[in-house]
Amino acid sequence: MANRLPGVVWSSIVPIKGFDCHQVLGAASAKTFYNEGYRFCLRYLNIGSSSIQEQISYAECCHILDSGLALMLVQRVTELNWQPSANLGGLHGEIIAKLTGAMGIPEGMNLWCNLTGAGYTPNGHILDYCNHWFDAVHNLGFVPGMYVDSKNKLSSEELLLDLKFNHYWKSESRVPDVAGRGYQMIRGPSCSHAGVVDGLRIHPSTLKSDRKGVGVFWLVKS
Repeated sequence: MANRLPGVVWSSIVPIKGFDCHQVLGAASAKTFYNEGYRFCLRYLNIGSSSIQEQISYAECCHILDSGLALMLVQRVTELNWQPSANLGGLHGEIIAKLTGAMGIPEGMNLWCNLTGAGYTPNGHILDYCNHWFDAVHNLGFVPGMYVDSKNKLSSEELLLDLKFNHYWKSESRVPDVAGRGYQMIRGPSCSHAGVVDGLRIHPSTLKSDRKGVGVFWLVKS
């Protein structure tokens, strides 16, 4: 396990802007984003259907935190048309949570479940995948969040009543509201209009509280 990162988990509902990025952020890039007015960053942990492929490093986490940006992590399954299932949800959630802990990130931070790349799957299998992912992440001490895009295929009521999640991030695609709760982050604009800062392509997101007054949990430098 890496040394514990020099940060603390903090909850925020202040309406500020951040971004997600698939590319590695060096110290200079992270500081450039901060100077451009961004205040948080979501980076990806890439896995195959059942194996680790690539991860953000301890050093990159330090660069992000040292720049003044807050940090959260997002799952990204790199295989196309993968099929969500209960067993796979538990496996992916465990992999993501263990990777996060191994990088020295303290418990309590949001980890985000992401179905991008999934093939057509019945709603029941999607619910099973997401809820088993939730259990694995929660049991290892992190706070599960759900990224809602067109691959979710769940109704407004299913998002609230049939999922265990209390944290939701809305994609730039057209998706239903989370009944009675809403979203804590809104992603946009679309890929074709994604911003480019310091040569890196990003998707901006705006932070807000949901209708229950709940915000995200991220890591900030202590």
